Amino acid sequence: MLIEEIDKALSDQLNAPTNKPLAIAFSGGGDSTALLYGAINWARLRGLPPPQAFIVNHGLRQGSGDEAKLAAKRAQAMGVAAKVLHWRGPKPKTAIQEKARLARYTLLGEACRAHDCALLLLGHNRDDQAETVLMRAEKSSGWRGFAAMAGRTHAPLWPALYGIAVLRPLLDFSRAEIRAFNRDNNLSFIDDPANTNLAFGRIKARTKLGPYPEITDELVKTAHAAQILLGEERSRIAAFIETHIRIHNWGGLSTPRNNLSAKTPDIAALLKYLILAVSGEGTAPSAAKLKALANRLSASSFKAATLGGAHIVRKNETLFFVRDPGAVLGRHSTPAQKPQNLQSGRTQIWDGRFLLAGEMSGGKVVALGNYQKKLNAADKAALREIPPFARASLPVIIRAGKLSGYGLSMSPNEDILRYLADQRLCALLRQDDSRFKLIGA
Repeated sequence: MLIEEIDKALSDQLNAPTNKPLAIAFSGGGDSTALLYGAINWARLRGLPPPQAFIVNHGLRQGSGDEAKLAAKRAQAMGVAAKVLHWRGPKPKTAIQEKARLARYTLLGEACRAHDCALLLLGHNRDDQAETVLMRAEKSSGWRGFAAMAGRTHAPLWPALYGIAVLRPLLDFSRAEIRAFNRDNNLSFIDDPANTNLAFGRIKARTKLGPYPEITDELVKTAHAAQILLGEERSRIAAFIETHIRIHNWGGLSTPRNNLSAKTPDIAALLKYLILAVSGEGTAPSAAKLKALANRLSASSFKAATLGGAHIVRKNETLFFVRDPGAVLGRHSTPAQKPQNLQSGRTQIWDGRFLLAGEMSGGKVVALGNYQKKLNAADKAALREIPPFARASLPVIIRAGKLSGYGLSMSPNEDILRYLADQRLCALLRQDDSRFKLIGA
């Protein structure tokens, strides 16, 4: 029975037993309804807290608010707490699906952290997997894109899902199997009108695959094969980083220059992970740009380059990867980052790179670049351990007119700025959280 298979899938995907409630991204649709029912059963059999249902109302079309309320009522009728999360503010006119996805996961991540849920369950199914592979093939995304969706990932959308593991227990079940399960268990669900809108890429892919179940089978096999290859590549890159890359707690990476060249194995993928880790960005540069950077690094004349929000600098025979200061302070058509207000009791990440930990309120976080003239002699001396090209993009806390931060005046009881590049690399490469280590300057 599907209920037993969902139970097994959940157990297999959990690394260890947890007493924290599971979070379900619940739309009230067929997939999330079956998932919520299965998760409730899983928790009940183990004497664990019931799941928490989070419902996102994007507000993109008329009636979405009523559908969110109906989904909440149905989740509550199944015996779980339900919370509707609203996407506030003006809505985009272009790239609507992409921006709505980011907004959805930002809301879900915030809700998970606020409710102490470290595991977020999504209702993607086998047909969704095949559709994803087809869409990526049509976009020529390369073999890594064919790996599509994994059963378990950690913080796949950065920094929206920081600290959250995403599980997809239905990934091996077809949409038809899930609908039959709902009928057998008298589970009512909402049919989203968007599921028939051919303006959306996924619906186009779904329509193409509908008459050809054998193609769906082949695309799912392709995803499994690509996931194995991608896992092997990630293991090689993780071993390389552990051996050759230094992760500095002030906010950068470094390695001897002869470690990186166009001939380094997996160089384009390696550079992608290093750039994502130091930039705090959620999207990597294109493969073509990464290969071009690898060729530049090989040249004896190489001095510096900027790519994907990262600044790569050669200092003697060492390469440093740091945050691109222009991406933080602003340049040309790129606006400067706005100050981030400190809020006590809430997990906050600054620029996708630093975790703000401790009791925080009554201040704000800004980039050091605009305040270097205000530093006292002791702070300037402390910053000498950090390369000059890395200082401007460092975070500092302003409270009551005083600056504090890494390398600056800070008492043990004040706020902590914790660099996240090691955790980001672990999440990207699917490694144990302690695989990579921060070191001092």
